[in-house]
Amino acid sequence: MFQSGHDNFHSKVIDLIDAKIYEAQSAQEIEDLLAPVMDDLGVDEYSCNNCITDDGEMQLSPNGATIFGHFDTPWRAHYIKNQYYMYDNALHYCLYKVLPRTWKSFHEEPMTDIQKKVFAEATEYGLNDGAMIPIHSVGCEKSTFSMSGEYVDFTRSHLLSVQLLVSTAHAVLKERHGKFKTNADYNLSPLQQDILSWVNERKSNWEISKILSDTSQKTISHIRVKREMKDIYDKLGVGDRTEALVLARTRGLFLKT
Repeated sequence: MFQSGHDNFHSKVIDLIDAKIYEAQSAQEIEDLLAPVMDDLGVDEYSCNNCITDDGEMQLSPNGATIFGHFDTPWRAHYIKNQYYMYDNALHYCLYKVLPRTWKSFHEEPMTDIQKKVFAEATEYGLNDGAMIPIHSVGCEKSTFSMSGEYVDFTRSHLLSVQLLVSTAHAVLKERHGKFKTNADYNLSPLQQDILSWVNERKSNWEISKILSDTSQKTISHIRVKREMKDIYDKLGVGDRTEALVLARTRGLFLKT
């Protein structure tokens, strides 16, 4: 069983990714691997869904396509039937932002009457609280990971760990369909691959600058590292370090030593 202490939980997630997630061949395998994590967090229902963009709006795919997970509650049918995805500010948040958020956090912001109705009816259906995790992948594809439970209390640390976990699972499943590129397509320079390798070791731009300057015997400033990171994001079609790491890990983009 996973333990929910912050450091231990994150370590368990990393171990799960390295030992199991990369080897998963199907959505069912992913779900089996995620089960103890979700149980430990008190999550009853969860799913990762494809989304579509229509004139800047985000909604569930017309066929409700689920990549992995399960959210087979009466609420889901009610939600889609009433087209609540047109008004759900939590779902729309995932179109433009990358950090995970709890449902409760949206109550702290101004909402329209219809948005208040969506949250109120979700509660009536037994969805007391949950979280939304944006997943932005290459090709500007967008997905969401939703999870809920009757008694949940997510910390920011938990949410960020789960984001890394489900983003990696999402990337692995897409890889199985042969849709991803190789480094030859991304055209990362050896320096950029080296920088990514140190990002994977959780080094900051300042730390990477010092390491590369020491090993290459020439000065590489943190500003240069920052500039290279921006170029890496552009080449990979991602928006932040987490997305870059998920893609790099599944594509083998780190510098081989």
